[in-house]
Amino acid sequence: NARGVAAGRSYHAQGWDRQGRREELARPPGCRGSVLVGQINDVGQMAGAIDCLVPQVTTASLTEAGVTVALGTLPGDIESWATGINNDGQVAGTSMGVFPYLVHAFRWQAGVMQPLGTLGGAESEASAINAHGVVIGRSQLANWVWRPFIHDGVAMQELPICGQAAIWPLALNASAAVVGFEEGVYGGAVLIRKGRCHRLLDLLDGSGAGWT
Repeated sequence: NARGVAAGRSYHAQGWDRQGRREELARPPGCRGSVLVGQINDVGQMAGAIDCLVPQVTTASLTEAGVTVALGTLPGDIESWATGINNDGQVAGTSMGVFPYLVHAFRWQAGVMQPLGTLGGAESEASAINAHGVVIGRSQLANWVWRPFIHDGVAMQELPICGQAAIWPLALNASAAVVGFEEGVYGGAVLIRKGRCHRLLDLLDGSGAGWT
């Protein structure tokens, strides 16, 4: 994060600060398994998942001051995992139901898990959240095609794509500019902002000076 604190996994999840001090992250009582850290914010809160072998369940998690709590799932679902957290402790993630294991994007805040809906299809999954609680991810349309989305806290909107290939949105900033990866023959980084999709290579000038 911005303060140089790192989080990861070494059999049990652990965190390291800039002085190299290490802290093991405690599992919830009754859970025999691992804490999987996915994201850390600038105040030291960590979001990820608790992978309990006993009882056998995986749920989205929030870790603070070395204590990990399960965030639960959306109603009727059986598993969940977190993919992003901002400095206000808002968490974005995905919840999964029973067979056929459909997935549903959510935003969690202060004990409440909010389903974000879809773009008309059956499934959606979240990938990141910004400082204003805006969530990005991808969702199915009514024809089962996956498209990137942005959710401003009120409604989900489809993001533009650069061509016909699917785009995996990966991150966004406070201004809701989105970066991601385009599949297909172009297969490269994309930037989506102000209602337009740009292939990063198309933004380079002819000389390529200053770019790697």
